[in-house]
Amino acid sequence: QAPTLTGMVQFSGVYSFMNRNIVSSPAWMDVKPLPAGKPAAFTGAVGNFTVSQSFSQTKVTLGEALICTIKISGKGNFSQFTAPAYPASSKFQISEPTVQDKLSNAIEGTRFIYFTILPQETGEHQIPGYQFSWFDSSSGSYRSFQGAPRTLTVKPANVLSYFSGLLQGDKPKTLNPLITAASYPAFRNFSASLWFWLIVAAY
Repeated sequence: QAPTLTGMVQFSGVYSFMNRNIVSSPAWMDVKPLPAGKPAAFTGAVGNFTVSQSFSQTKVTLGEALICTIKISGKGNFSQFTAPAYPASSKFQISEPTVQDKLSNAIEGTRFIYFTILPQETGEHQIPGYQFSWFDSSSGSYRSFQGAPRTLTVKPANVLSYFSGLLQGDKPKTLNPLITAASYPAFRNFSASLWFWLIVAAY
């Protein structure tokens, strides 16, 4: 049974007025359970949605992050479902989701889900696509979005690469202390070279 609505109405005449309390008639709703066979990526979304996936870039330097953006638009229970985790990959460190809603009302608008992705080694690596499932209220069945995987080119890092793009505020910049030294190019200190000391002696 839906909650009843109560209020007061004032009837006025030429010489008098009268207040009367009013109560809405009972209303009933038939709420059906969700059918069996929920997809693995289903987190409670019900409604009519369109989903898309995009990456901020596909060529990065080791230690530089990129952003995967998931856009969910339509009409549904935005306040009642969560963002599924990104598929795990040994080649990437993937953050927890960051959610931003741009809704025209409680049940209609767009949700943006952001994941920060950090490559763990150089080379050509494939990022798995994102998965999102929902119950389509118009068709009465589950639907799933499967994002296409993307190939990412990861170049070796050096000291100067961390200073590139500092003036680009929208470009993600991340240093990862967990990347092993073996992942970086070999570097020999100048002081270990004979020519270095010859130049010092000459001055």
